[in-house]
Amino acid sequence: MLGTQGPRGFDCSPKGGEPGFVQVENTKTLLLPDRGSNNRLDGLTNLLHNPAVGLLFLIPDWSECFRLNYQAQISVDPALCARFAQNGVPAKSVLVIRVDEAFIHCGRAIDFAGLWESNKRLDAAQLPKALDIFKAHVALHKAAQ
Repeated sequence: MLGTQGPRGFDCSPKGGEPGFVQVENTKTLLLPDRGSNNRLDGLTNLLHNPAVGLLFLIPDWSECFRLNYQAQISVDPALCARFAQNGVPAKSVLVIRVDEAFIHCGRAIDFAGLWESNKRLDAAQLPKALDIFKAHVALHKAAQ
């Protein structure tokens, strides 16, 4: 999860990829590719205004979280983006992250939620469909105008 803050407020966006998609460049620098997905640029736009961000790693079957606070800068260097190619397509950009703080975060919330326990998950048929949530969101937005 990537947390940023910009002129319009906060944003927290999930990030993910194959194991090792975040690379350690050196003892104080991580590299995080942006390969594009829904093409929302909230976090990247926020970084143009405020480079301070937080990153929270949720690692399957591990109750603790790994948490970083840092300063980030966006790089579109072709060679760096090429390092993070997926299926022959280079990353759109790469966050160059200068780590200020790194620590293990208590896993109590994940344990209470049973996040990694399949027997605690709802049946997918009981969950609303993404399209239904989107339609409700649009209706609320129109009603507020």
